[in-house]
Amino acid sequence: MEYLNPSPAAFLPQAMWLTYRTVMERPGLGVDDVLDLVVPSAMRARTPGGHGVHVKRALDALRRLGLVQSEDGVVTAETVANASAF
Repeated sequence: MEYLNPSPAAFLPQAMWLTYRTVMERPGLGVDDVLDLVVPSAMRARTPGGHGVHVKRALDALRRLGLVQSEDGVVTAETVANASAF
C-alpha cells in the first residue's frame, strides 16, 4: 500500500478525505470539476508537488481502495458513515 504514502512530506490522508467528501457530496462531477473544487487554479502552483498533484494522487488512491469510481468521466463515491469509518 505504498500509494498511501508516496512521500514523507505528502499529506495524502487529509487530501483523500477532502477529495472523498467533495465527490460524495456532489455526485456527477468530472475529475476536473473535483480538482477545481478542492484546489482552485489560483492556488495550484503553491500546492504540494504543484498543479494540484496531491489531489490527483488522493483521487487515484481512493479509486484503488474502491471508495471512488470513475465511469464515462463522471466520479462517484461509496458512502461511509463518518470520518472514523473512512
